[in-house]
Amino acid sequence: MLQIRSGGTIPPVYCVHAQAGHVRLFANLARHLDPDRPVYGLRAVMRDEAALSPYCRLEDMAERYASEIRAQRPTGPYYILAECNGGPLALELAQQLCATGEQVPLLALVDSFGPGEPRLRRFVPRRAYRLVHAARMLAFHLLTVLRLDIPAKKTYVSERLARILRQYRNRAAARQSAPPPELVNQQGFGEALAAYQPERYPGRVVLFRGARLHWGLARTRDLGWAAVAADLEVVELPAYFGTTILEPAVRLLAERMSDALDASVPTAGVG
Repeated sequence: MLQIRSGGTIPPVYCVHAQAGHVRLFANLARHLDPDRPVYGLRAVMRDEAALSPYCRLEDMAERYASEIRAQRPTGPYYILAECNGGPLALELAQQLCATGEQVPLLALVDSFGPGEPRLRRFVPRRAYRLVHAARMLAFHLLTVLRLDIPAKKTYVSERLARILRQYRNRAAARQSAPPPELVNQQGFGEALAAYQPERYPGRVVLFRGARLHWGLARTRDLGWAAVAADLEVVELPAYFGTTILEPAVRLLAERMSDALDASVPTAGVG
């Protein structure tokens, strides 16, 4: 478990990794949340040949992370946060914590599709979808750089170039006979995600999503979460889907998430 922001006296937020395995994006959000609320990140556990099987299912990953959370904080309430395709893993984590009698007043999801989503619209070629999305993301980054001052421009560009370099290295490593553990983890996560069959979750779920969805995707406001979340609230933010947790939209995201955290009061006398 990574301590993203320490200190504070109110219950912390636990951030669950997505397929990439890291929790770097949550540091951006944590800076804008209540400074009295600690923030922790649950990073992917590196798999090796001797311990491959325990992390081939989302249920097994969630069981390990539930143990890590209890070791850090023995009793709830527990506030869980995930973005992108880390949503189903966070859902399973919340399910397991609730099953042991703990309170999860809020499961917050950011730009996250429910199990079995997303789906392309009929007659939309996957290659065309990817090209349009890549062009829109490039435009987003260019406009963001234009709004920043010189020092911030350098930081922003260097971070994005480092991310592109990591992706290039991963693609090159995928062609090798022995890919690195990070790539093995990502492939395993994708397989576990595809095989996951969630049960209906009774707790409160708030989905924060960019209002402008990727071109070519089937349009569903709840992004597939209504099928598995009994108590679902959807909060649309004026951002392109996938950039809600980035500047400048992350400031508004933090405001809306703070409202949801404040409104998610644990049941009196429990936890």
